[in-house]
Amino acid sequence: MSNLSNKIIGGVFWTTLETIINRSLGFIIQMVLARLLFPADFGLVGMAVVFITFVAVFNDLGMNAALIQKKEDKLTPLHYDTAFWTGLVWSVFLYIFIFFVLTPISVSFYQEDALTLIMPILSVGVLLSPINLVHRAQLIKSMNFKKLAIVNNISSFVSGGVALTLAFLDFGVWALVFYSISRTLVAIPLLFRATKWRPNWRWDKEIFKEFFSFGAYTTGTSLANKLTGNLDFILVGKLIGTAGLGLYSFAFMLTNVLRDHIVSIVNKVIYPVYASLQDDRDKMAVMFLKVISMNNLIVYPVVLGVFLFVEDFLPLFFGEKWNDSVPIIK
Repeated sequence: MSNLSNKIIGGVFWTTLETIINRSLGFIIQMVLARLLFPADFGLVGMAVVFITFVAVFNDLGMNAALIQKKEDKLTPLHYDTAFWTGLVWSVFLYIFIFFVLTPISVSFYQEDALTLIMPILSVGVLLSPINLVHRAQLIKSMNFKKLAIVNNISSFVSGGVALTLAFLDFGVWALVFYSISRTLVAIPLLFRATKWRPNWRWDKEIFKEFFSFGAYTTGTSLANKLTGNLDFILVGKLIGTAGLGLYSFAFMLTNVLRDHIVSIVNKVIYPVYASLQDDRDKMAVMFLKVISMNNLIVYPVVLGVFLFVEDFLPLFFGEKWNDSVPIIK
């Protein structure tokens, strides 16, 4: 068996293990939070997230994908340093934009004063995530999914504990807010420890241009996807309010756990494989068709099961206050 095949099998194993642990833990946490909190709490966070998501698309300027895609023999330590400092400075700019521009717009659009405080705190994740940019790219590029899985699982356990503690202490919507940002906070020291990489005080203009020319395409694609994928959330929140958006967001959250994240197990591992095969388009085409077939084989039965049995498991696990989300889920 080739070294690439071993890496793929190992990557699938560790990514699958990480996803099973993360999604199982996430499902349990969301189940408890859904019992303790109300649709309006989920709706408020949904209103904030839908605006922040558009800005977060620009957060790394596509540099993570550029680092993974770039051939190993052409990648130097200066590339990593340039990516790190560019991401960090750019994230500060984005946070200032969210604080002074996007937050007032969201408050005015939804007529929800609570967003004045929720938006800036929830956006801390945007500010801090570039700190992890290079470390994650290094682990993915080397297909070291074992270390990545360990970091992600520890982060999930800690952030879940934070969220449940706040929910039990009646902090309401803040349990959801800190559930989101604490995961990024916990991951930072773990990723530094996992890669042993430290940035140097240097930056290169030509390398930045190289990253930007590649990242502009991936960022543009991501922005288009986010726009088409979130327009309905914007309209539901505006026209129906926090409770309606909470039910709508909950429905998508539940189905995404059983659909998109199953697919991500395969796709997360395959991306660096595509990068390594970029000069052999025939092999890439064969790999792509296999991935599509594998995704369909896994996802279709799961989605059918949700459609048939959602009325039975929803009240049992989440409580009757979420029953109005059943037709949305189906």
